[in-house]
Amino acid sequence: MRKGDDVTPFVYTDYTKAAYSYLGDNVSSVTKEVGELTGNGTVFEPAGTKL
Repeated sequence: MRKGDDVTPFVYTDYTKAAYSYLGDNVSSVTKEVGELTGNGTVFEPAGTKL
């Protein structure tokens, strides 16, 4: 390993979830939700955006 500065830790603030719908063997649609994490990155808040 090389010597150098340690990476500073960080906290996750956002999350995404994706749901896939299939028609036969093919994906027919994708629903993506984007939301915030609270409680030091452990609690999923309700999605603020659905795409």
